Amino acid sequence: MSDDHRIEITIDAPPSAVYDAIATGDGVRAWWTEDARVAEEVGGVSRMTFGREHWTEMRVDRLVPGEEVGWACVDQYQASFEEPDEWVGTTISFRLEPEDGGERTRLHFVHSGLEPLDCAEICRRGWDHYIRGSLRSLLESGAGTPSVDWATSA
Repeated sequence: MSDDHRIEITIDAPPSAVYDAIATGDGVRAWWTEDARVAEEVGGVSRMTFGREHWTEMRVDRLVPGEEVGWACVDQYQASFEEPDEWVGTTISFRLEPEDGGERTRLHFVHSGLEPLDCAEICRRGWDHYIRGSLRSLLESGAGTPSVDWATSA
């Protein structure tokens, strides 16, 4: 069995719109977490915060406009995980494939290294929510369901 968690979905939006949602700060804050500092250049490090005791830092390893985004987890603290930094060393990729003449996008999402981790089950459910639900909703209806900035709303 692979160590990778994979999600493949078709989104009713062109690859350029999907790319903007996963490669820019405004995009990521609209579907994953409102409390994010997102690097928009290769080698930059993004920090996504979820509440007061949870954050993840991702280095941007690949940006190919309209085609692919790749991240590597370089630091993390998730208070609810048995190993609070267990994503460190895992990678995430978003590969975009145009469909229907570029009107729609087939998104190939892979979180490599997730499956053997203790958090795999809860993380699979989280990715299902964020990729199949929030990201798709953002692109198809204009509104995602990101994690809110608990630091300012609590």
